[in-house]
Amino acid sequence: MEGKGLLALRWGARAAATLAAAAVAALAFELASLHAGADYGALAIAWGAVLAAGLGAFLALRRHLAPGARTGILCALGGVLLAPAVFVLALRDPAYELARLRALRARRGPPPGRGRPIDPSRAEGRAVNALARRLDAALVWCSNRSGNADIWYRHRLTSESIQLTKSDRADAEPCFGREGEEIFFTRYRSPDRDPAGGASIWCVRPAGPDAGTEFEVASGFAPRASADGRWLVFSRFDAPGRGSVWRLDLTKLRRDRKIEKRLLPEARVPAEARPSRPAPSPDNLALAFGLRSRLRGSAVGWLDLTGGPLRTRDGARGPSWSPDGGRVAWTDTRRGAIWAAPRAGSGPAGAGGEAGRLCEAPPGMTVSGARWSNHPRFFAFAVQPVGLRRARELAVLDLEAKAAVRVTFNSNDDFEPALYVRGVTDAIGP
Repeated sequence: MEGKGLLALRWGARAAATLAAAAVAALAFELASLHAGADYGALAIAWGAVLAAGLGAFLALRRHLAPGARTGILCALGGVLLAPAVFVLALRDPAYELARLRALRARRGPPPGRGRPIDPSRAEGRAVNALARRLDAALVWCSNRSGNADIWYRHRLTSESIQLTKSDRADAEPCFGREGEEIFFTRYRSPDRDPAGGASIWCVRPAGPDAGTEFEVASGFAPRASADGRWLVFSRFDAPGRGSVWRLDLTKLRRDRKIEKRLLPEARVPAEARPSRPAPSPDNLALAFGLRSRLRGSAVGWLDLTGGPLRTRDGARGPSWSPDGGRVAWTDTRRGAIWAAPRAGSGPAGAGGEAGRLCEAPPGMTVSGARWSNHPRFFAFAVQPVGLRRARELAVLDLEAKAAVRVTFNSNDDFEPALYVRGVTDAIGP
């Protein structure tokens, strides 16, 4: 009996070690997906390479290893072998992942060429025209259709696309300023848009006598103007891996004076979390921002500037506020959906005041860069086919009609949209 009990204990320890190794490997998969946005192809290659290298090393050295070492290595390899199942079942939504795989298998043929617009279908054209008749709004976004990342603009959703910037550097992250008359954006020195390589915030007017004239506003990146047009909130990297959030008084700027203030002291948000891409609430009393750390990956946080706890959501990017300041929205990086939570709570904005989905990703598509407009009904965001990169198009979502309409059709990469609504006459629909 003692021999059988000891044998069972050994096998139990081996099974526990294998499951622990599987959990560690699955967590590594999750961190790789959150940090690098790795798709399943890249993760499968990395998984196969690790498994093959470990098995090859074990076969080559097994004669020189002690029995305990051989058992430990086999448990570790078994954990790596089980890691994909743990990754999907424990850390992801299996139904969503199955839909992703089906969408990848359904898509055949090479991706479309880049650098030219694509004519929409009749149904898509009717939907866009109906949207433009009912929604008087301007749209600004970043695109590579000129061969470089530049800022593009439409005065109305069906009007001609105008290239606002023509710099040889990467221009990105546009936002509307006061009453839609100004557009602030980031100009990165490096083409990969790394803030550590240097970045500055610029302003350009899309219309009027000085249309197209650019001028530098501040050193930083990811600007976002307050609802009243007085403040410009943006990010800075004080040192490698350390970020901060700042606020600039635009009324003083227009009088040729710069008054800047740091908004997030390290006592409220640790600098190692690298707070960035801030969004001020409409009343300027709260702030939402992105967080990124080695352990958490990408996350969204928000807090009241007058005091109160920091609330966070993991696996999220791109926070924005509802126009009434009551909710914070973000893009779920794991499922590609748009979520929102109440300002004073931390979880699904449905019944009971908890966080909930505002919009699911269309079948076979992923959602990114979602941002609430100045009207409570409308969102702008980018969509792209599952598995493809740098092939995004823009869409507008009406929360009341629960309908999303694509407004750009091309083989380029359109992303980071901002929508400024001047008037609404009816719900979106064909």
